[in-house]
Amino acid sequence: MACPKAMYVHVPFCRRICAYCDFTRVGLNDRLVERWLDTLSIELQERVQNKQIETLYLGGGTPTALNEKQLERLLSLLAPYTDSLEEFTVELNPETMNDEKIQLLKRYHVNRLSIGLQSIQDRLLRMMKRQHTWLQVKELIQRLRENGFWNLSLDCMYSLPTQTMDEWQMTLKELVELRIPHLSLYSLTIE
Repeated sequence: MACPKAMYVHVPFCRRICAYCDFTRVGLNDRLVERWLDTLSIELQERVQNKQIETLYLGGGTPTALNEKQLERLLSLLAPYTDSLEEFTVELNPETMNDEKIQLLKRYHVNRLSIGLQSIQDRLLRMMKRQHTWLQVKELIQRLRENGFWNLSLDCMYSLPTQTMDEWQMTLKELVELRIPHLSLYSLTIE
């Protein structure tokens, strides 16, 4: 039997719950985060024998909603599985990032970041209960690039209530001009 070459770790915590999200997630709670990290540590030891992982993906929820200490503990739990990684991706929301977290991700050899943009129109971001603006995302992309993060992905949604075709076309134009290597475009789905 072949050993798995990929690992996905779901971080089920968010600072705020977005209006459209149907993923398993809960509001950020330090006690729950600590219990989750304790349980993850046990599960990794008991269930993940192969340390020759090629891809590791931290999704959510919002992995970067964890505070710096919690994020470092998570990354250190995963460090034994990163020696042979080709790609180490972490999902993030722009409002959860700061320079210390950028440096943590760099130190633990994360080499791909997936940014939950969702829209470049601030009115649509507010409607979705997002906590960032388009300007904050552009500033974050610049900071990430200054710190050596060039393998970026942006998630963006269409078919949003009140979104016009002109707004969607402007979004696509702006995203292409950013020269981001990977764009994920999703239609709003009501679950």
